[in-house]
Amino acid sequence: MFEPQGPKHAIIEAVFGLQLARHFTASEIEALIAQHDKFKNDLPRVNRTQVIMLGGIPPGVSITPPTAGVSFDAMKRDGSLEWRLRAEDNQLILNCLAYSRWSEIWPRARDYLKAASEIVIGNDNHVRGILLQYVDVFLWKGDVAAYDPKLMLDPNSTHVPKSILECGPMWHLHQGWYRDDSLPEPGRLLERLHLNAIPDDTGVPTVKVDTYLQLELANEQSVVSLFQNTPSMIENAFKYLHNDSKALLKSFLTDELAKRIDLQ
Repeated sequence: MFEPQGPKHAIIEAVFGLQLARHFTASEIEALIAQHDKFKNDLPRVNRTQVIMLGGIPPGVSITPPTAGVSFDAMKRDGSLEWRLRAEDNQLILNCLAYSRWSEIWPRARDYLKAASEIVIGNDNHVRGILLQYVDVFLWKGDVAAYDPKLMLDPNSTHVPKSILECGPMWHLHQGWYRDDSLPEPGRLLERLHLNAIPDDTGVPTVKVDTYLQLELANEQSVVSLFQNTPSMIENAFKYLHNDSKALLKSFLTDELAKRIDLQ
């Protein structure tokens, strides 16, 4: 049978993000670094992004080099990453690799995004997209000869092709689409789900599920408009994406496995 990697759920990483109308400037990145004290206790390590330009610059051509980004990290006891807040290009991204449950993780994620947004997103820049990504891992427990995708994937799901159900422990299924109905804000939503089935480093058949949702806003929002009011626009948007990601994953899985990771 398939087992979620964790004792209570299968999530190994959650990613929260804001996509902006323009890239960060060097001065904005420096301002964020200068105010590291606002979250230094939680995210103590600072790393600047290395910018590498490939190829030569023709004589007489002036090219503005890309702005280096920055990340603020917290590490686990084993030295692996636990949390990361990164400002780079036109995105503010928060990675959580110590996911417990939404009610515990989301308030912390919201506070990090709010604190960083108020520093690094200038008045002439706006949020045009909100993204949420989950990475889940399921392990096959038992005889490899008895491996059966139908014990994970719902044969009656409209998203699951019959050809996948006849495969062994190595397969992949990548799908994605846009929709614009019943969204928390005007715009369109990209729903993308990638499933990759390969043995892990120890040879155990493993399925990694990458669920990515990006709400592309029809009306760009300032930091003030995004975080003001109770509940705020960002609160409603991420709550919607969280619930939608659960529904999307559930639509692929068997009822039994969905119940085991509390999707029912």
